[in-house]
Order: sequence, then structure tokens, then C-alpha cells
Amino acid sequence: MQHWHDFNPWAEKIIYVPLKELAEALSIPRDVHGTLDIWHRYGYRLDGYILEAVNGNHSAGVRYGEEPDQYLLPYCDPVKLQALIEKYR
Repeated sequence: MQHWHDFNPWAEKIIYVPLKELAEALSIPRDVHGTLDIWHRYGYRLDGYILEAVNGNHSAGVRYGEEPDQYLLPYCDPVKLQALIEKYR
């Protein structure tokens, strides 16, 4: 089985981050384990990522499948998101 990354048109630009750290970066602090439990309801194989938008901003996502609409868009604190970018770029 191929990974969704193999079909990703932004494969060269995407920054993968651990799900736990992405959950810790949410703009509204939540229980990290509870957030991970919710995300895992969508599937077992999840990928946390950060992607630069056309306007230069960044957005975070959690991919749970190969189909174009199979992702979640958690809203992250911009400062925490930038720290993840610097850590994993």
C-alpha cells in the first residue's frame, strides 16, 4: 500500500511534525491525549504536517487518508506553529 505522500502535489514543501507536538500547539489549550483520541477516530495511520500557503502563512493539518478531502485542519497558535517549523524544517 502506498502512502498518501506519494501522491501529494506539495511533497517537497510539506513539513511533517509529530502528532503530539501538533496537538500541543493548538491555539486553545486542550487535553493532548483527548485531542489525539479524537484525531485517531478518523484512522490509525495519521500524519501531522505544516504547509506554507500561497500568501506565505502556514497551516497545520492532520492527514488520515489518500483522498483529497481526508484531512483535519486544527487551528494552531502562530508562535507555537513557528517553533515547530523551525524545529522540523
